[in-house]
Amino acid sequence: DLDRLSNRLAHRFRRLGVRPGDVVALYAHRDATLALAVLAVLKAGAVFAILDPAYPAARLVDYLRIARPKGLMQMSGAGELPAAVEAHMRSSKGFLHVLLPRGKRPIAKQLKKFSDQALGIELGADDPAYVAFTSGSTGEPKGVLGRHGPISHFLPWQNRAFALKASDRYALLSGLGYNHLQRDLFTALATGATLHVPRAEQLQDPAQLVPWLRLRRISILHLTPALGRLLQTGNKTRALPALRRIFFGGDLLARRDAAAMRE
Repeated sequence: DLDRLSNRLAHRFRRLGVRPGDVVALYAHRDATLALAVLAVLKAGAVFAILDPAYPAARLVDYLRIARPKGLMQMSGAGELPAAVEAHMRSSKGFLHVLLPRGKRPIAKQLKKFSDQALGIELGADDPAYVAFTSGSTGEPKGVLGRHGPISHFLPWQNRAFALKASDRYALLSGLGYNHLQRDLFTALATGATLHVPRAEQLQDPAQLVPWLRLRRISILHLTPALGRLLQTGNKTRALPALRRIFFGGDLLARRDAAAMRE
């Protein structure tokens, strides 16, 4: 289903004039359709840049100026576009705006006239895949153009080294604006596993997130050390019996943090 529907959306991008190497901004939220949107952009040979609605409008406009996207795809569940973002779009000649409805059936209805066959665009390890943004510690954010290579190289190794299975269950916990998101998304899809998406209030509250992880029987977690520490706070019963692998990244991992997570 995901493969065919993302093919249809990729064909729609092509019909609108998106070509290999073009950047497509995704005004996104934490939802299953995020996987659909990312895959469709890549299948069209294009480059995705995710805009997190939680960020200030001025920062999002900075990202648009840096990435210079061909257009923006707005996921309906992400809410209304900020006025500053709309103004930037109107000021950019030929800027495309695609609104993607929420839910599998409405999306399928919108895309039914497009082919569900692959576009056949070949991409290599050195072709661009995404634009990520720095935090702007110098006052201005910077864009980082990421290749396909790190993911296509890393995933097969990770799969072999840690015996990842199609029966595994992943949780989409990474921030939308960071390339850590790709670990959750692509590792699950590449191994035929299942990706579970928590609601925003569950993600923000350890007292809700830990029971959710237990209920969903999450077996693989990608965490920053800070998020790992957060999971250990405010919960009397922290055991996650289905959990078998935790991958840390993005910051210094202290020995005590690893020991606490094992416990």
